[in-house]
Amino acid sequence: MRVAAALFDTGASASVVRRDIVESVATVLRLPAAKVYTLGDGVGRLRATETAVLHVRIGGIRLSANFVVVKRLADQMIVGAHTMQKWRVTLDVENEELRIDRRVGRMLLA
Repeated sequence: MRVAAALFDTGASASVVRRDIVESVATVLRLPAAKVYTLGDGVGRLRATETAVLHVRIGGIRLSANFVVVKRLADQMIVGAHTMQKWRVTLDVENEELRIDRRVGRMLLA
């Protein structure tokens, strides 16, 4: 287990993690082909050749998500909009709070 700081970014489509953060806690897999992401400024580019599934605990709730693995990133990890929508994570910007629908922590079998 490792504790990491995460930036929750509703403007980022993908979730991204630095390689030095993920390599000791998950299996890093090579992508079939490199992917290039455009940064929020519309100019910068981020090239990724690896991915990993991370099992994370946020606010006491265990979640899993696919993260793009990169060598250099200003933050330890960025949780993107797709992951936030999947797990019903919302941001209360006014109160600077992260909210998670606790129902996502239950496994439902049909």
